[in-house]
Amino acid sequence: MDFSAMFQTWINAVTKPNEASYQELANSPHAKTSNALIWLFIAALVGGLLGGLLGLVFSGAGNAMGEIMSQMQDVPPELREAFQAGDAFSAGGGLVGVLCGAPIGALVGVLFFFIGAAIQNWIARMFGGVGDLEKFVFVNAAYSAPIGLATSLLSNIPVLNCLTIFISFYSLYLNYLSIRTVHQLTPGKSIMVILIPALVFCLFFACLFFLFAAVLAPAIGGVIEQINQ
Repeated sequence: MDFSAMFQTWINAVTKPNEASYQELANSPHAKTSNALIWLFIAALVGGLLGGLLGLVFSGAGNAMGEIMSQMQDVPPELREAFQAGDAFSAGGGLVGVLCGAPIGALVGVLFFFIGAAIQNWIARMFGGVGDLEKFVFVNAAYSAPIGLATSLLSNIPVLNCLTIFISFYSLYLNYLSIRTVHQLTPGKSIMVILIPALVFCLFFACLFFLFAAVLAPAIGGVIEQINQ
């Protein structure tokens, strides 16, 4: 695999958000589903490993601060306990968890990405889109891989993790641009392709929530009644 070409494609997809550059991506001879999934797996694996290691590092720093706090007599007990608690990730087996969890997380992430892209592609075709799944997956992977990698790293760095919110909104715009470019849809239809799966997803979990609430409500009411007695 040509890593220099891969990185250049990622940079272009993130830094040149326009229809011309995305059309060039879609028409690339490398626009294959296999390349897209390999890119996503590499980015997710590296992000999972480095993000997990960063989590361990900052967790270790928090535990060290907890040790310092424990030696200070004038520190409030609540604050001392908070620092001593640290992050559960730094407990025994934390490094093993990162090394074993990163490949599994990468595979699951790639699977969910492909399913999501296939659903969006199907909806876009229903709206009259002219693109095919392979090109659509490739274009989306070109920006999703570097953005996913950046998100994995930033989310494990205190203070900088707030930037992931802005990255998420930017990713939504790039998703809109990929739909509009690959499928040649109007802005309104492109937005609907994004909104429909999101609304269905929210509706599904809302139904699950109310279902569990209805099932558990009698049991919770019985426990509260026994406590009151």
